Amino acid sequence: MIKQMYLKTILFLATLLTITACGGSSDSSGNTVRDTTSTDTEETTDDNLERITGVYDVSRSNDEAYLYIDGDGNVEAYDYQGDLSGTGENCYVRSSSVEQINYLLDGGSITYSNATGIFTLTSGSATLTFTSTGLTGLGNFRLIANGITYLGDNSLDIETTGVNISIGTGNNKPVANISIADISGAICG
Repeated sequence: MIKQMYLKTILFLATLLTITACGGSSDSSGNTVRDTTSTDTEETTDDNLERITGVYDVSRSNDEAYLYIDGDGNVEAYDYQGDLSGTGENCYVRSSSVEQINYLLDGGSITYSNATGIFTLTSGSATLTFTSTGLTGLGNFRLIANGITYLGDNSLDIETTGVNISIGTGNNKPVANISIADISGAICG
């Protein structure tokens, strides 16, 4: 009887040690540390999205505006209110109405296709595709919005009923004179 209890105790301790060994290890303070394996999901940054991350100056005459793309491909459009087409306040609002540049793109997200080398920005009913060489900026724009397809080589500047979109002119590289921190710090009340 004592022999059977002894065997059960040893079996129990061996099982407990096996379970503990599978669950993790201890750090120097004795806390259990979870083992990570290659099957764990890690959040990684796509190098292709990093190439286009930044604040883009998408202003057009008398209307100062910016488009921000973060490292995860999220898109935010901002309209400066201190210009001739704004309210006169020295602050920014998220573009949300037809009078504001890129209102159709605000809140969208960008994906990249390794197979085609094309970025696709999807936001509501608007889809914008473009390429980036990393050297000359963005180009080869194709916007589909409200059932109409617009094409642009190195820039896209569309102003028509129900669509008010600008993706700058020239090389379309991120601007250096303003950051997303500057914009975020000056959001209208």
